[in-house]
Amino acid sequence: MPGTAFVELALRAGGEAGCGRLDELTMETPLGLPTRGGVRLQVVLGGPDASGVRPVSIYSRAEEDATGAWVRHASGSVRPDKAEAEFDLTEWPRPVPNSFGWRTPTRSSPPGATATARPFRA
Repeated sequence: MPGTAFVELALRAGGEAGCGRLDELTMETPLGLPTRGGVRLQVVLGGPDASGVRPVSIYSRAEEDATGAWVRHASGSVRPDKAEAEFDLTEWPRPVPNSFGWRTPTRSSPPGATATARPFRA
């Protein structure tokens, strides 16, 4: 099974708990799909820590083996979705930090610049 399928499983489980951002995911054991029969998958989502991050693990076992051990294929963590933007979207153009001598843009062209429209000639 491709690694992106494990990413989708972790994101889906996290999304159900309001944690739709994948923090990390470590692939531990590859999951080979059998030619006959199926595979049962189990996605375990742990409780949140102080910052809302939850551990996630993905296991499998053969479909016909109801008492067999679960094999862990991937583990990682998911974090809550950020509802707010990382900067104020209502202020545009965004102010440029002045710590490097930059200034807040006030014009679309340099002082004294002129624009002349000319027809295109091939």
